[in-house]
Amino acid sequence: MCAVLRDNRRQGVVMKVGLVSLVILLQAAIPAVAQQGKLVLVPAKADKGLTLVAKTTELVDGDAVTLYDRAVKVLPGDIPGEKIRQWRGVPASQLPLAEAEAVLKKYTPAFDLLEKAICCKDCKWPAFKPGGAMTANLANLQQYRSLAFGLALRGRVAIAKKQYGEAVDIIRAGLRMAQQLGESDVLVQQLVAVAIGNVMCQEIEQLMQSPGSPNLYWALQTLPVPLVDMEKSITAEVSNIKKNYNVLLAKTMLNQVKAAHAKVRMQQSKLNRHIAALGCIEGLRIYAAEAGNLPGSLADVTQVSVPDDPIEKKAFVYHQTGSSAVLEAAAPNGGKQKDGMHYELMLAK
Repeated sequence: MCAVLRDNRRQGVVMKVGLVSLVILLQAAIPAVAQQGKLVLVPAKADKGLTLVAKTTELVDGDAVTLYDRAVKVLPGDIPGEKIRQWRGVPASQLPLAEAEAVLKKYTPAFDLLEKAICCKDCKWPAFKPGGAMTANLANLQQYRSLAFGLALRGRVAIAKKQYGEAVDIIRAGLRMAQQLGESDVLVQQLVAVAIGNVMCQEIEQLMQSPGSPNLYWALQTLPVPLVDMEKSITAEVSNIKKNYNVLLAKTMLNQVKAAHAKVRMQQSKLNRHIAALGCIEGLRIYAAEAGNLPGSLADVTQVSVPDDPIEKKAFVYHQTGSSAVLEAAAPNGGKQKDGMHYELMLAK
């Protein structure tokens, strides 16, 4: 009897350690994605022929998980991560194209496998198990981010070369990757999926500022909301804790994960807001294509329905200041100032 109790206590301690470790991983995985900056917009009419979701005719039977595993294994070992980060911080027009394209050639085997993965109908991730596999899982997740950053650079190069059709296809591939990674029931992996979604949104911001670029208003409306749904995983985790442990131990565990769950929900909400804000800005580009200037208010945009802020459930804050304008939103509840949104908008001359 005492041996059984000791085994149960040990199990509880191991599980609690696993949960504490998971909380640490969750908080470490949350990326700092700035939804702010100055955008010099190029007016563009709406284009209903574009989409940012996988076309049904492109999908084939198969499970993408194995292909993602193979893709990260063939990533180049000498990825210049810091250089790619710096390149993604400059406008597409300032990219050192020859150097960037030389780096991207090393990604070719991984990109080929990624293109096959995003066309798979299924993506059945194995269940997460705390313990020895945790470190290996986290290493893979970092590789998924590296693959996504390479893909984003590929999109940035296409934008710089004014190959806008290819750029849209690359962004679509990245958003599909985010969706598929987000089908896991592992919250850490879903956070990486959210980060990838935000990375692709930043490429859309680049596209908006490029002469002759298409307008993605209608394409953005095709995206599912949320792009990455974490609520089922959170609910399942809470339910499993309540079901498998006594009241006192369950209470301790739930307290451990409560703060992490709140941060997870905020990241999901911020991605939803990022996508909605891009739709709003594309609406401004549509208005400017007809009027030649930015509107005095969002209500002036009548060509399309301007998306609301999905967090506040009302219109984004918008005000015109001379020839420029500001689109902004406050940080979600529990967030810091950096979790807010602030875009300074002006039209290209």
